[in-house]
This record gives sequence, structure tokens and C-alpha cells, in this order.
Amino acid sequence: MSTSGELLSRWGSGLLKAARNAAGPFLCWISTCCSSGTSSNIFLTCGGSCKSFSLSISLIIVVAVCVLLRSILAAAMDAKTSASTSPLSKIDKSAYCDVESLNINGQEIRVRRPIEPQPAGTVQLPAQFTGDVFFVRYENLASLTKRATLVQLCKDYQLSSAGNRDVLRERIEGFSENPIQWQNLLYGATRSHRGQRTVSDGKIAKPPKNSLESKKVSKLKRSTIRRNELMGLPLNTPVHATIFGTERSKDRRTLEDKMNFVRLAEEFCKTHPYVPLEEIRRRTAVSEEAKKRADPTTMLSEYAQSTNMQLSNIAMIIGELAGRLSPNLSLFPSSMIIHPRPSQLAILASAAGSTNTEMVSVDGSRPSAISVSPSSSMVELSPVADICRTASSLALGLPRSSAALVPAASNDDVIMADADADADMSNRVGCKLATTTSEDPLYTIKLGYGQILQFRYSEIPNPALQISFSDNIARLGRVWDDEADGNDVHAEMKWDPADCANLLSINGTPVALRYWCDVYKGKKDRRWTLLKGTWTEWKVLVNVIPPFRPGD
Repeated sequence: MSTSGELLSRWGSGLLKAARNAAGPFLCWISTCCSSGTSSNIFLTCGGSCKSFSLSISLIIVVAVCVLLRSILAAAMDAKTSASTSPLSKIDKSAYCDVESLNINGQEIRVRRPIEPQPAGTVQLPAQFTGDVFFVRYENLASLTKRATLVQLCKDYQLSSAGNRDVLRERIEGFSENPIQWQNLLYGATRSHRGQRTVSDGKIAKPPKNSLESKKVSKLKRSTIRRNELMGLPLNTPVHATIFGTERSKDRRTLEDKMNFVRLAEEFCKTHPYVPLEEIRRRTAVSEEAKKRADPTTMLSEYAQSTNMQLSNIAMIIGELAGRLSPNLSLFPSSMIIHPRPSQLAILASAAGSTNTEMVSVDGSRPSAISVSPSSSMVELSPVADICRTASSLALGLPRSSAALVPAASNDDVIMADADADADMSNRVGCKLATTTSEDPLYTIKLGYGQILQFRYSEIPNPALQISFSDNIARLGRVWDDEADGNDVHAEMKWDPADCANLLSINGTPVALRYWCDVYKGKKDRRWTLLKGTWTEWKVLVNVIPPFRPGD
């Protein structure tokens, strides 16, 4: 259906053509008469002055009508041109070709071009977006001579409007050559069952007849007006305004974006595989067990438990030997029979710890009887037999070297130990060991080159507080670090273990000054409190002054 502008244009063109055909011969006759100089003949021919006056009036009216029709025709043509230029104009889909798919950089764009071929010197611009298809129109930028028209066209397509006419034309041409940018005019939307909607100030509303004039400038927020100024849009453009209608609930991601997301998900699954809950619990249990084993307190408790078990076994052996040798005690004087003391039990514990043979089971059960194989006095005994002989020699008050004189038992002899006596002795020894362990704990520090030093609290000597390096800075370097013995260290700064032993030595091992913090700190006494300030000054002095090197 033709619009009113097109009908007015056709009617004006026909009327102007008829007027020209009717007034053409008359105007030609007037011009001929005027050129021949016989203007007076006009009045004679027309029948006098009255006739000439009426003819003149008729001529003026005809000319006025022609000028008016020409103006109407020009206005109609301008309206038609502006209607074809506006991207919001209605489009006759029958005047377009079938849908054409364009694959640009992996992205698919569907367009429909007009049936008529593209005129020379024109560019392709999107006119409407319907059903995932862009309708293309041709625009002759050379015919747009006014900058205001080019600026308005740039604003319609959300392009920058800065620059002269040549810059604006180049910007529009670049936009037309890259259909991927056409998608920037579209906005994602939702609720497709409600039809097409526009989002304005965060609210979904029906699209007005003219989306660019939906609100006045005075009613918009200042931030929206400032945004429109920065983006080169009309000041009355609302938020999320678009020149196209949008469809709801449509995925606007390109194929490349989807493939990148899938690739990222696959890489994440490879680096973070699924671990079952049972496996997580097992790993947690293993980690907790490793932490417990690495804890010095746990190691010390296990060591104490193992020592208690060994002492219990030794006490059992002593009881069995005492029961076996009781018939033969009359052969020895009473002065030679000496009961074992706690110090001798400690010797037995050290002897038991030096053997590699496990004497008792893990659950602490002891054998009900011990059978010793017959052997001569020169036969080497097993570790258990050696401990038995040592225990018997201590029970009789003999030196350890005389343990070989104790006769060995035969296979027929079976010794039963007194369970009550063994349990009582084991309890006494265990209580003594627990008391000693709690009062005198064991500490471990790491010296230079990975050397491990173990010592008890009672073995820590008091530090020498009257130490001064003010008159001999090189001595501080000799006693500070036990790893400063390389060739790159000055001879006066090399590690001197003898001098360091004069300051602090534990179990015969000289301890450098840098480890004094590990030795004295955390012992719940005042020794580190008195030593902390001086030791910190030494540390700062060593770190600030560069070490002496050969050639300095």
C-alpha cells in the first residue's frame, strides 16, 4: 500500500506536467511577440486593453500555480528521501531477495538485500532486524552534503559523531563493510512469551512509537544525559535504547564464544578431576598421620612407650633368672648377692635398645616360658641370651665381663616367671621413666650441613652473659655461623669450633651463636630473657656488616 507522501508526489508530478503542456504554446507565443518588437499587436489581436489585462492575469495565475506545484513536488521528494533514509521506516518484504548467510570470522550473519541491484557509489546499511535477519538498504553518502544529516545517521547507528563530513563518511563506510558490528545495535532481552519489549531504566515496558523521543531530556537522570553526550547519542535517548526491535530469550553468543567456553571447561576438568569422597577421607587420614609422626611430641611418646616395653621385658627376664638361680644361691656368699638398682635397670634398657632383635610383640604380650638351647661356654649367644646373661651378672653383683661364667640352661629346663612380681616391677620402672621424661624432655635442633643435635633440658649449660665483641668483630664472625668455612670467606672470619666450644658446647658438640635462639628459647626459664637483647644485637651486626673476603 502506497503512503500519503507517495500519492501526493505522483499527483503533484502529473499536475505540473499538465500545466506545462497547457501553458507551453502560450508562453512561446508571448516570447515571440516580445522578441519581434510588436508588443502593440498583442492588444489588437486580443481585442483591446481589457482582453490584454485579463490575459496578463491569467498568465500570472498559471505561473503561480506552476511554482506552487513545483514546491509541493520538491517537498514530497524530500519526504520520500527522508523516509528511505530513516532506519525505522516500514519495509516491504516483498521487495527483498531471499535470506543470505554471511560467515565472517566464524560468525554467521543472515541478511536480505533489495531486489534491485546496488547502485554505484552506495553503501549497505541495516534498515531493520526481524526474525534473526538484517534487512539491508542502500545509502548514497555522496548525496548527503550536509554535516547534520551525516551526524544524525551516525547517531542512529550508535557511531561517534565527531569529525568533519569526510570522517563521518569513512566511519559509516567502515560500519557498512563490517556486518559483525551490526549486532552491537541489538540488546539481549528476556520473556519472549510477552512479545517484544524494551528496557528503560531497568524496567520492561512496551516500545513507544518513537523510541528516540520516549522521554524528555528534563526527565532523564543526569548520568543518562552524560552517557548520551559521551557516546554521541541524542540527549533524550533513554537507557538501553535501540533502533531495532529485539527478541527475548535468545542466545547472542557466537560459535567461537561457545567453543572457547567448552574448551575452557575441558581444561578445568583435566586440571581438577573429580575425587570421590572416600578418596578425600583416605588422603586426609594419611596427611593427619604424617603430621602426627612428624610432631616431636608424638615421636617422644612413641620412644617412651617402646622403652617401657623393653624395660618390662627385661624385668620379666630378671625375675625368671632369679627364680632359676634361687636353688644355687647357697653356693655364693650373701655379700655377693646384690639386688639390681634403678641405674642398673637403665644399663639394661640401653643394652636392650642396642640390639636389633625385637624381644616382645606389639601388643605387649610376653612369652610364658623361655627355653635356652644348650651351648658350651665358648658359643656366642643370641641378643636375648646376651641380655639374660647380663641381667644375671648384675643380679649377682658380678661385673659385666663375668657374664660368660653363668652356665647356660638345658632344653629340659623350663622356667616360669612370677607374674605378680613382674607386673609390679614393670609398673615401678614405667612410672620412673614417665617422671623422668616429663621433667627432662628431649630436644632436637639442626646445625650446619644437616647435622642433628639431640639433648635434654638438664644438659643445657648456662650461657656466658659477659661476652663482648666490641674489640674484636672478626671473632663474632668465627663463632656465629658453622657453615662459614669456604674459600670465599676471609681467614679471620672462618668458623672456629674450638673458640665456639668455649662459649657453648652441648654433649661435646660446639654450638654456633646463630643456634642459641633454638637452644634457649621456649624453655620456660629466664635464661633466654636475659640473653635475647644481646643476641639480637649480634644478629643485626652480622646482617648489616658485609663479610670480609679475600682482597678486601
